[in-house]
Parts: sequence; structure tokens; C-alpha cells
Amino acid sequence: MSIVMNLSNLSTTVLTYLPSEWSNFWLYSIAIIAVHMGGFNPLLFLCLYVYLTCDPAVMADVVAGLSPLVGLIVVPFVLVVAVYWVNGFMLLALEQVPALRVLFRKYKIQQKKDLDMSKFGKLCKNLIVGQVFVILPHTGIFYLLSTNGIGVQYNTDIPSPRRVVGEFLVYIVLNEFLFYYGHKLLHTKALYGPVHKIHHEFTSPIGLAAAYCHPIEMVISNIIPLAGGALLLKSHITTLWIWICLVVIGTQTHHCGYRLPTSFFYDEQPDFHDFHHEKFHYNFGLLGWLDAWHGTDKLWQERVKQHKEGKSKSN
Repeated sequence: MSIVMNLSNLSTTVLTYLPSEWSNFWLYSIAIIAVHMGGFNPLLFLCLYVYLTCDPAVMADVVAGLSPLVGLIVVPFVLVVAVYWVNGFMLLALEQVPALRVLFRKYKIQQKKDLDMSKFGKLCKNLIVGQVFVILPHTGIFYLLSTNGIGVQYNTDIPSPRRVVGEFLVYIVLNEFLFYYGHKLLHTKALYGPVHKIHHEFTSPIGLAAAYCHPIEMVISNIIPLAGGALLLKSHITTLWIWICLVVIGTQTHHCGYRLPTSFFYDEQPDFHDFHHEKFHYNFGLLGWLDAWHGTDKLWQERVKQHKEGKSKSN
């Protein structure tokens, strides 16, 4: 319990280093964090626009007009499902719509591999099962925790952009730890075959298959890393709402299989996670910090070196 209490005060500690008078700066910081997670994505910009331009008083009215049951169960579930399918089909269009395929083919990371459309029905069925029978029940658990003072705050006290930035920074670090070690666990002999191998059916990933997985993996790799920070920090519900949008779009960006011109650096997502689907035993994390620490990025660093050498020769 003391560990949880210490973690719940972590964002407050971070806030002591963030000047409160820089209101516009914190709004820009939210946008920068979002773009870093999801790239230059039109749906991401729409979510950001709605959130950043919404008056806090209006946001408070929205929260006040929704019951905790709706705000903690229905809204998070609808956000996950809506953002996932809309963004997933947008990314799928890059490969399946002929005109877009011609335009974007040169940006595909694994040029020789395409989505096997015979698996499309199986993919959609898996996603619907995961969303309805795994994610939705966990929003119910989230509701029970929050209404008993353990989870997020559901009130009309809308957090400042400064607080949101502070909590996002904590979320990102916690998400990296939770995802990396959970992902490594899924690659153990006991769990890889019966659980994680399902996700690796797509050796050349696509955005729509980001959450194609076993129910156990859905909890370990998706639900816990996504919601863990908000639960531990007792964040406000509106912070969780926008975070859900960012994480879903970010996860699909990691799996999209395309490094678009807006991805400025080779040594970042989506190349980093695409390499994991190609080689399996490397790049378990999202940001690369823990992979560098544990040495699970050695083959990736060789790839990066080869890329840089090839680029310098071409110049």
C-alpha cells in the first residue's frame, strides 16, 4: 500500500518542477507528446483539437451531465472502439486502396510482405471478442475501483494543462516499464506458444492488427499499461479520456508497417516495433530505454548502423 501511495504522489512531485504560469506552453506540450506518440495523424489532430479547444467549464458540464457509470464504463469503451476501428481502417486503406497503395508503397517497411486478406475475418472476430469480452468487463472493474476511491477521480474539477503534462510524463515512463516486462513475460516458453504467438501471426504488422491477441495478452500488454498510470495517480477522468485516444492511435502507429515522411528519424516507431515482428527476440519495449539496458536491441542497433552507413554512401 505504501508503494501505491508513493506512486500516487509521483505526479505531484513532477509538478513541482513545471512552472504553473506557462499555460500556453503546457498546451503545446500536450500536443508535442501526442504527436510523438501517434505521428502526424488526422484523427489524432481531431482528438487534440477537441480536447485543447474545449473550455474547462464546458468539459466540467459534460462530466456533470454523465453519471459515473457512463463516464467510467461507456465513454472509455466507446473511445477505445471508435478510435481503434476508424484509425485502423484509415491505415489499412494505405495498403488496400489502389490509388493510396501506389502513393504510399515506397514508405512500407517490409516491402515484400502484405496483409493476407484471407485472415481478415479472423482478425475482425478476434478484435471484437477482445473488445467486448475483455476490455468492456475491465472498464467495469475500473468503475468499481474508482467509485470506491481507488481509481480515477470523477468530478467537475478539470485539471490544468500543466497537471495533464505532469501525469502524461509519468504515464509514459510507467507504460514503458509495464509493457516491456509484460512483453518479455509473454515471450517466455510458458506463454509464447499458447498466448503470444497469436499476435505474431502478422510478421509484417498492420495498424488494425495492433490488438490482435489472446485475451491474456490483452490484459498484460494493453489494458494494464494503458490504465495503470491513471489508476495509480488517481488522475481525472478527462485526462484518461484523451490518454485513451493517444495510446490507441500510438499503438496502431507502432504496428502500421509504414514509415511515413512525418517520421523524421529511422531509430523510432514504427520501425522499432516492426523490427520486433520481423525478428521476434528483440525490441520488446516502446521507447528503447529498457531494451538498451537489457541488451535486447543489439541486432536492432546493427540495423540502424547499416541504415546510417547506406544513407551516408548514397549522399
